[in-house]
Amino acid sequence: MKKAVFLVYLGLFSFTTMAQEKKTAIATRVETAPVLDGKLNDACWDNATPASDFIQYGPYNGSLPSQKTFARFVYDDIALYVGIMLYDDHPDSIFKELGKRDGLETLNADLVSVDLLPYNDGLNAYEFKMSASGVVSDTKYSPLGQYPAWDAIWECKVSIVDSGWIAEVRIPFAALRFPDAPEQIWGMNMWRSVKRNGQWSTWNFVNKSQNNVFADYGILRGIRDIKQGVRLSVYPYISGYTEKFPGNDKIDYTANGGMDLKYGLSESFTLDATMIPDFGQVQSDDKVLNLTPFEIKYNEKRQFFVEGTEMFSKCGLFYSRRIGATPNDYYNAYNRSDTNEYVVSNPETTRMINATKVSGRTKSGLGIGIFNAMTSNTHAVIGNSINDNTYKELTQPFTNYSLIVLDQNLPNNSYISLVNTNLNIPNNNYIANVTGTEFKIGNKKNNYTIGGTANLSQHYVQNISDLYGLLYKLSLNKVSGAFQFQVSRYTADEKYNPNDLGYLQNNNETNNSLTLSHSLLKPKYIFHGWNNSLTINHSEQYTNHNFVSLTGDFTSYANFKNFMAGRISISASPSEMIDYYEARYPGVKFVRSGYLYWGAGYATDSKKKVTFESSVSYMTTNDKVQTQYEIEVSPRIRISDKFQVSYYLGYIFSNDEYGYLDSYYIEPTFFPPVILFCKRDLTTITNLLSCQYTFNPRSSLSLRCRHYWSKAIMSEVATLNSEGKLENFVPYTGDNINYNVFNTDLQYIWNFAPGSELSIVWKNFISNADNYAEPNFYKNFSNMLKEPQGNSLSVKLLYYLDYNYIFKH
Repeated sequence: MKKAVFLVYLGLFSFTTMAQEKKTAIATRVETAPVLDGKLNDACWDNATPASDFIQYGPYNGSLPSQKTFARFVYDDIALYVGIMLYDDHPDSIFKELGKRDGLETLNADLVSVDLLPYNDGLNAYEFKMSASGVVSDTKYSPLGQYPAWDAIWECKVSIVDSGWIAEVRIPFAALRFPDAPEQIWGMNMWRSVKRNGQWSTWNFVNKSQNNVFADYGILRGIRDIKQGVRLSVYPYISGYTEKFPGNDKIDYTANGGMDLKYGLSESFTLDATMIPDFGQVQSDDKVLNLTPFEIKYNEKRQFFVEGTEMFSKCGLFYSRRIGATPNDYYNAYNRSDTNEYVVSNPETTRMINATKVSGRTKSGLGIGIFNAMTSNTHAVIGNSINDNTYKELTQPFTNYSLIVLDQNLPNNSYISLVNTNLNIPNNNYIANVTGTEFKIGNKKNNYTIGGTANLSQHYVQNISDLYGLLYKLSLNKVSGAFQFQVSRYTADEKYNPNDLGYLQNNNETNNSLTLSHSLLKPKYIFHGWNNSLTINHSEQYTNHNFVSLTGDFTSYANFKNFMAGRISISASPSEMIDYYEARYPGVKFVRSGYLYWGAGYATDSKKKVTFESSVSYMTTNDKVQTQYEIEVSPRIRISDKFQVSYYLGYIFSNDEYGYLDSYYIEPTFFPPVILFCKRDLTTITNLLSCQYTFNPRSSLSLRCRHYWSKAIMSEVATLNSEGKLENFVPYTGDNINYNVFNTDLQYIWNFAPGSELSIVWKNFISNADNYAEPNFYKNFSNMLKEPQGNSLSVKLLYYLDYNYIFKH
C-alpha cells in the first residue's frame, strides 16, 4: 500500500516537474552543410548534441512514448539543418500514404514536425512538418489561429531504414523572421505521430489541459552571428489561357506575365510584392443559393493574400476578398433605360494592378505590418443594336486599399495591437477608415486570460456628414484544466460598418454569452478523449435594448479507443426570436418561433482503407410549423498509397419555411412599404467528388467535381404587419426558384525545384437559375448540362530565383 501511494506521488511530482521545466537544445555551427539525402551519415551530425527523451502528448499525456526519437541541430549562415532519427520496432508498419503539399492532416502517414518560435513569445510560431512518405506541410501560427496556406521555401528528405525512418531538414533563415541579436534564443518543440496506434509525443512536455500549447515549448540556443547577406528572391511567372465563356462561341487566348518579390529589409522585416498577379488557377468557389439578407463570405484562396497576412487579421477588419471583387456598379450595367442598348462585356472582377506588404517584428517584440493594394478602373462595354456603336461605362473607379498594424508582444503570452484600414476611391471622393485595438492579457500560470477589441469606423463622403460607428468585445477566459469557461460581451452600434475592407453581417447588436466546457484529458472507460460544452447566448438590439434571442447549445464529442469518433449536438431557443433583417427594411421586425434542434454524427477509424463519416440532424420550431432534416455522408477509399477517392453527399430539406419575397409602396410617401413573405419548401442537394493521384511528393494530379442544386417551392404569400407577424395568407401563384452550380477543377502540379512549379489546370463551370423547380434530380441534372458551359485550360510556369543561391553557385 505504501509503495502504491509512493508511486502515485512520484507520478504527480514527475508530471508537475515536466510542466514547469523547459528543455534546451543546442544548435552547432558547421562549415560544411550536410547533404540532404535522408541518411544522417554526414560528419557534422556526429558533433551535434542530440535532443531526445520525448514525452507522450496523447492519448496518455505525460507517459513515455512507445518509440524513441533523437534529433540534432546544426546551422551555417544560410540555414538551420535538423536531422531526426525516428526509431520504430516495426518499420514495415510505418504508414506512408502520399499526398499533396499541405495535405498531411488527412493522410495515413507517420509524421514529425519541427516548430520554431523565433521570438520565444508563446504566440507566433512556424511549423515544418513532414511524413514518412516525404510529403511536407508548413503552417504559420498567430494568436488568431493557424495559416496552413503559408508556403515557405525549405527542403526535406526522408528514408525508411531497418530501425525506423529518418528525416533530414533544411530550413533557410530567409523563411523565418527573427530578432536582430548576437545569439538567437528561440522557442522550439518537435511533435511525432505514430499513426497505427494514434500516439502523439513531443520533445518538450506539453500539458494537454493547456489551450496554448506554445506556452509549454522548450528552447533552442546556439545560433550565433548569422550573416545572411542580401535576402532577395523573385518568383517570375508566365501563363497562358484558352477560354470559352458561357453564351459566347468565341474562344479567347490570353498570355500573362508578372512577378512576386520578397526582399529582406533586415533579419526581422520583409517586403513582399506582387506585380500583375494572375489568380486564374485558384480553386472555384463553392457558390450557394443565398436567400438570406446577408452577403456570403467566401474563403481566400489567392496565395499572396493567405501567405504572411496573419498580422493583418487583428481586430477582424481585413477581408481580403474585397480586393479584386465584383465592381460596385456591376449590376447597374444591365439596367438600361434605352431598350436598344445591351451589354457587350462586363468584367465580374476588378483588375489588381499590384499589392505590397511589409511585415516583421523587432527584437523588443513589436510587430509592424503595412499593406497596400490598388485596382484599376473597370469598365463595362455597352453596345447599341441600331448603330452598332459601343461605349465604356465605369463600374468601379481606381481604388486604393491600405492597412497598418502595430502588434506588441507582452509577458505571459499576451499582446496588444493597433490596426488601421483605409479604402480610398478618389473619383467618388469617398474614404472609409476603420481603426481598432485588440488585446489578450494572461496570468503567469497561463490559466486565465482577459481579451478585448474596440473598433471605430469612419466614412467620409462628399456632401454627407461624417459617419462614425463603434464595436467592442470583452471576454474573461479560463484556458487550462479539464474545466474551462468563457464569459463574453459583444456590442456593435447601429452605425458601425467595416465592410469596405472587412466583413460584418449585421450591426446594432449586443450579445452576452457564457461557455462552459469539460474535457477528459486521459483515456478512461471506452474513451480516448471526451469533450462536453454548453453555450448560452442572449442577444438584443443596441439602440433600444429590444430583445432579439435567447439560445442554448450543447455539444458532446468523443474519440473512442477503437479510433472511431462520435458527436451529439442539441440546440434550443425557448422563446420567440425577433429578426430585424429578414424584412430588408430598417427597423421592421419579423417574429420567428423558437426552435429545438438535435444532431448526431460519427466517423470510422481514419486509418482504414475505407472510411466513412456521416451525420443527421432534425429541427422543429416551437409552434410546430417548420421542420428541417439534414443528412450528410462522406465515404473515402484509399486504393493505394498514391491514389485516393472521396465523395460527399449533403441533403437538406426545410419544410414550411417563411422568408422575404418582395415589397411595394402603396404611395410614394408611405413608409414602410408593404412587405411580402412567402411560405416555401427548400431542398438542397450537394454532391462532391474528389480524386487524387500522387506520383511522388512533388507531382500530383487531382480532380474536384461539385454539383450544387437548390430549389424553393412557394405555397403561400402573406403580408408582414407592424407587430412582426404574418397575416392575409393567400395561395402563391408566382415563380419558384431552381438554382444549379456545377464546377470541375482538374489540376496537375509539378514542383520541379524548391519554390518552382509547373501547373496545368482545366476548369469547367455551369451555372443556371430558372423558375421551374424540377422534382426529379436526374432530369434537373440533365437539363443543367444542356446549359451554356464555360471552359478554361491554363498553363502556368513559376520559377524561384534566390540571390544568395545564385551567387553562391
